[in-house]
Amino acid sequence: MRAPRPFSVLEIAIVSGIVNALINAPIGWFVVKPGASLPLWGVPSIFGDLLAMSFGISFGTVLAVTWQTRRQVARGQLLPPELSPEWTAALGRWPRSTWRRAIWLGALSVAVFAPPTLLLVWACGLHSADRAVLAEFKGVYSFVQGAIVTPIVAAAAIVGQPAPDAAPVAVQQ
Repeated sequence: MRAPRPFSVLEIAIVSGIVNALINAPIGWFVVKPGASLPLWGVPSIFGDLLAMSFGISFGTVLAVTWQTRRQVARGQLLPPELSPEWTAALGRWPRSTWRRAIWLGALSVAVFAPPTLLLVWACGLHSADRAVLAEFKGVYSFVQGAIVTPIVAAAAIVGQPAPDAAPVAVQQ
């Protein structure tokens, strides 16, 4: 049996960012018909897509990463992170049910990530997007959101669940 991997925020962020970009960029390509563009406002729109994507990335991350992280810790493949008492307390207040946690974090992500992104898109003068622009936007946005959210979700999944026969180690950068 191999030694368990330490919990690495950087590794989790990069892998998650890449996975989210590989999922969302093609969606952006296929959302817009060839030769058409998606407006910033209206139905359908970049705004609506941004809201759905903000919710969906975090919702899906909670469902997939919670299960996967708990399984890896239980099998001795991943060491839980050593968190400060403040982080442990904050993550311990998250909803216990995975479904409730997914919905809660999805809604929170819409409130946290969508407004500044929409403001930036509007300030840059993007009033519509063709398929290539939308695919690029969705790829970059989902990389960033996934990289920020996933390490936190993974840590929250295992708060208070020490790895079998292993002491927690410091988080590697």
